[in-house]
Amino acid sequence: MFDIGWSEIFIIALLALVLLGPKEIPDVLKAVTGFIRRVRGLAGDFQRGVNQIIHETELDEVRRTLEKTNPNTITQQVQEEMGLPNMQDVPVLDKADNLTNNANNQPQKTTSTADGRKES
Repeated sequence: MFDIGWSEIFIIALLALVLLGPKEIPDVLKAVTGFIRRVRGLAGDFQRGVNQIIHETELDEVRRTLEKTNPNTITQQVQEEMGLPNMQDVPVLDKADNLTNNANNQPQKTTSTADGRKES
């Protein structure tokens, strides 16, 4: 990332030892590692926020596409693919129609007598 080799790291460590002294180096290393952790955490939060925005944008585009699509055309496409007849030409019966038709078209009950004749 920074293109630092081992020789540069050795020179930085030697300068830190000379300038700070051996007593302060552990405290400085703790502060530096804490700073690096915070920067990584902020970078991770930023990346998650960007990913969430991208995800919401993609979902919004899909929602708009679905709203533009007419449900009737989807039904027609499915029927054509499956080789079904056009279902718009088929009459639709709801439950109330079905019940009233059954009540009006019920066959009459017939009973048989002992001699084989049928009576209504």
